[in-house]
Amino acid sequence: FARVDADGNGLLTVSDLVSRYDTSHHPEVISGKKTREAVLREFLDTFEVGNHDGTVSPEEFAKIMVGETEKWGAVVKASGAKAE
Repeated sequence: FARVDADGNGLLTVSDLVSRYDTSHHPEVISGKKTREAVLREFLDTFEVGNHDGTVSPEEFAKIMVGETEKWGAVVKASGAKAE
């Protein structure tokens, strides 16, 4: 959380998230399937939880990370991928 909280105020804002996420490296941007703006919007939508006040608290962030870990864990497991 602290690495993403650019201004150190204890809450994540759109500005914090945008400053830490470079969409130019996203595979769908590289392939031309999506624009950088579309990928950014999808990323920011991930953080629309809790009270929808335009900020993300540490507690909300933890819930997001648990959900993402569970989601991607299932994807990796289903794919049969193994860590090297």
